Amino acid sequence: MQMSIEEQKAYNQLSKEQKEDFRYAEKRHPNWSFTQVMAKVGFEGKISDVITDRKGDVDPNDKSLWQTILEGVSDFLDDFPILKEAAKAIRNAIGKIFEFVGDMIDDFFDWIF
Repeated sequence: MQMSIEEQKAYNQLSKEQKEDFRYAEKRHPNWSFTQVMAKVGFEGKISDVITDRKGDVDPNDKSLWQTILEGVSDFLDDFPILKEAAKAIRNAIGKIFEFVGDMIDDFFDWIF
């Protein structure tokens, strides 16, 4: 992938481990854009952080787990001026996703009771 000057600046801000993750993702997904690869780096890092920080088993159905991960990815992307729009899109999606899930749960309990 040929990076623009802004993309190269963002890449240079990554840690050594994040750069390795970036290069690995880039090789596995040669048709992905810079933003897609950076989002993957952010997701992998945040998932690792959340799992490490949680005590005991991690419940993949735990809403707060996913909210923490998505917010962390958004914060990661927000650190790079070129990726602020991607960060904003994730923040917008967080609200919509959890509102939708909440509405489905409310509807389910209304139906049950």
